[in-house]
Amino acid sequence: MVDPYRQMLVIGPGQHFDPARLPGDWYVASSGGKPAKFAAAQKDGILALRLDGDNNGAILGRRLNVPLLNMPFLRWGWYVERPATSPAPGRTGIKTGTGLNEPPVLLRVVVGFRDGIAQPVRKSNGAPRIDRALSLEWRADETGVRGAPGSIVIHAGLRDAGRWIIEAVDLSRLYAEAWPQSAAANAAIAFIAVGAGPARVPVTGYVAEVALSP
Repeated sequence: MVDPYRQMLVIGPGQHFDPARLPGDWYVASSGGKPAKFAAAQKDGILALRLDGDNNGAILGRRLNVPLLNMPFLRWGWYVERPATSPAPGRTGIKTGTGLNEPPVLLRVVVGFRDGIAQPVRKSNGAPRIDRALSLEWRADETGVRGAPGSIVIHAGLRDAGRWIIEAVDLSRLYAEAWPQSAAANAAIAFIAVGAGPARVPVTGYVAEVALSP
């Protein structure tokens, strides 16, 4: 049950969070098949989830069962380290394991949606079935490469790197803009995930306090 007067903390992490021993409603996915790199760590006095990404990309997510209009507001904080090396000029996309030419992404928050009545959260190792997803991205540069449907640029470039940035979005508004033919009233949030990459050079970032609120 969701208390309509309180926020829901989706990803903290907590003091004892261990990505190697995830609770049953969590999962990890990597586009390159390599082990994903996630760890709980302190950054500038804030306990956060550290994400290390490369040209494969990976996400860590938590399965949910929340009607979108019950908890439409998403808030989180993220921090990107300045990379040790600069990407080669003139390259605007990355060939991933899927063969798609994706824009380079430093960090992302992904929200998966399912149509109709939300199903019970099941304990398994994979992501839940979804009908569409929003990818809220901190892009590596400002090339303007078009991403997949539902890909939304929150930040671009490194001018905000090296400091914590707090974000807040209305998921119901973004959903309606991305899929005007689909009624937000019939959508349920099936998972929320955070990830790093795919990026042209290794990237280290941090995400903390990912929360939903009415």
